[in-house]
This record gives sequence, structure tokens and C-alpha cells, in this order.
Amino acid sequence: MLRSRLHDTRVTAPRQSMPMTMTPTKEFPRIAEILRGDPASRPPSDRHTAAGLRANLEDALYLVSHGRRRSSPLLISPQDLRATFTGVVRQQAPLGRLRGILVAEILRLIAVGFVITDPYLDAVAAWMSTRPHPESKLAFDQLEPDERARLATDVTAHSVVLLQHFGHLQSTWNPRSSVSIIQHLGGGDVIVRDRIDLVVGSSSSLHSSVALFDVITGPLDNSSELVLNYHALLETLRTGVVPLRVVALSTATGEVLRHDVTTSLLQQAATLVSESIARKWSKP
Repeated sequence: MLRSRLHDTRVTAPRQSMPMTMTPTKEFPRIAEILRGDPASRPPSDRHTAAGLRANLEDALYLVSHGRRRSSPLLISPQDLRATFTGVVRQQAPLGRLRGILVAEILRLIAVGFVITDPYLDAVAAWMSTRPHPESKLAFDQLEPDERARLATDVTAHSVVLLQHFGHLQSTWNPRSSVSIIQHLGGGDVIVRDRIDLVVGSSSSLHSSVALFDVITGPLDNSSELVLNYHALLETLRTGVVPLRVVALSTATGEVLRHDVTTSLLQQAATLVSESIARKWSKP
């Protein structure tokens, strides 16, 4: 069984992220336990911060646009944050993309209480039932037999790690998988998009209870933190309520990254979104 390493990291100012602290433990906490935490220690729901974050983003956009409208919307996604932070846009190989898609399907099945018997076949069946994106479906259909066998082996191995680490998810936690978020800025001149693998909890409760989770089939790095923070920002803008925490699991290493969401974390994510907009604004 792979060991889990629980990360309690704090992000400093953009471009100055501290190295992640990794502490090995013999008995790791389950992801479900981390997502929910101790109900008695949850802070009151924050319904005030979202308006300020949106206003700051709108102000930053106005400084970039000088009030001029675009002929077509500018699209912002988590990949743009990575590029702003690292200066590099990473392109994942087809097998890597398919592996990530299928492991995410395993998470979706877990969230609804499905009993996994064959991770690869179960994941493929679940994926095909969702009308996959044509480009991804074509890449899958064009795999050579040895590539398909390698994909099956990889998906099974990563799914085993996910199943070992995840734990039991109560249906009363209102789990939602593959949650898509779209936010419009500048009257629609900028569209900020996101997709979160799993969301649990309710934004209507008196105390903060919403937790966001990503499953990552590569190693965790500083860009993983950026994406988690971006998730927290987009969820805050979508619901008007600050989530409790964000969590990621690497099924490549068994390592876990978590942050309790703070105003500082959200402001840093908003700064990176503003930088991404400024970087892309003048490009065709």
C-alpha cells in the first residue's frame, strides 16, 4: 500500500510559493475525513468576501481594457494560471489525458456509491455513458492494442490508490462530481471557466461546509496549489459563499495537498486571474 503524505502548506505572494511540506504517516486520514473535518470547528459561513473579490477582478479588467469591448470573449482556465505562474503552457500526452479522464470517472462512480469491480472497464463504461468530448473519444478509439493495454494498467493502478485513500462518502454530504463553473467579467468580455472533480457540503448552511476535491494522476507541485486556489475562488464567485477547504490527491504518489480557504488565499488566486487576463488580452 502506498503511503500518504499530508501537506499543510501556505501560499505566499504570487510567484513566491513556499516548498510543500510533506510528512509521511503510517496511517493516513481518508480523503472523505479530510473533506468534512470536524463539524464542531467549522467557522461561520462567509457571505461577504465574494463581492469584494468580484469588484477587484472587474477593476483589474478595466485597467487592462481601458473600457474597450472585445469582438469575442477572452477565455480563462486553470491552464492559464499555470502559464502565468511558470511561463510555460504544458501539453499533456494523449495517454496521460485519457488516464486522467478515466480516473476521474472512477471518482464519479465512488461518489454515487458504485461498487468498483474492474476499474478500467467500469471507468470506460461510465465515460462512454456521458457522451465524451469528440477529440478525446477519437484519441481513445485510435489507440493501438499495446497502448490500450498500457492505459488499462495505468488506470487500474491509479484507481487502486484512489480507492485506498478515499474512504466512505455519505450521501447526506450532497456530493456533486465534475462540477462545471462559468463566470462572466466585464459584461461578458472575459469568461472564466473551471471544472472541479468533486464538491461536497452545502453553501446554504450557517457554518462553512463546502469542500472541493481534485484527483491528479501526476505528481503534486506548486501549480497544483494554484489550481486548488483557483477552484476556491471560482466556487466563491459562483455561490457567493467562501468554501471550507480544498483538497487534492495524487494517485501517482499517494500524496495529499489541502488548504483551509482564507481571504488571503482567495485574493492571491484573484491576482493570478487578473495577471492571466492582462497577459492574454492583447493576443489575437
